[in-house]
Amino acid sequence: MRLAIEAKRPNDHWMSERQIRSEAPRFEKGEKRPHTPDAILTNAANGKVTAIEVERSTKNDDELEDDLRELAVSYKSIWYFASSATRRKIEQMLEGFTLEMKKPFVLYNLKEYGNDYKIS
Repeated sequence: MRLAIEAKRPNDHWMSERQIRSEAPRFEKGEKRPHTPDAILTNAANGKVTAIEVERSTKNDDELEDDLRELAVSYKSIWYFASSATRRKIEQMLEGFTLEMKKPFVLYNLKEYGNDYKIS
């Protein structure tokens, strides 16, 4: 996904999950760590931060809903790349969210978007 996004947005800054975690504050043993997106993309022109999520396989419902809620309250822009089945599940879960919490999400079909890079 990084290659596909960077090809379309070459001036924006990509930060991987590994980089995000390395810059995050340390957590005590047993302390719950908030959900970390797969990447963060920062728009070079306006500084807008977008969380990037890529779901190649379906998470269990509770985990997925928790992740969606954490993302919704933490980011103003979220791009979610998912398989058709996972996308439908996400759309159903988002139906139960308030309009304000649904607003940041933009869902993409992983197979269509990542086709050039054999991502599905």
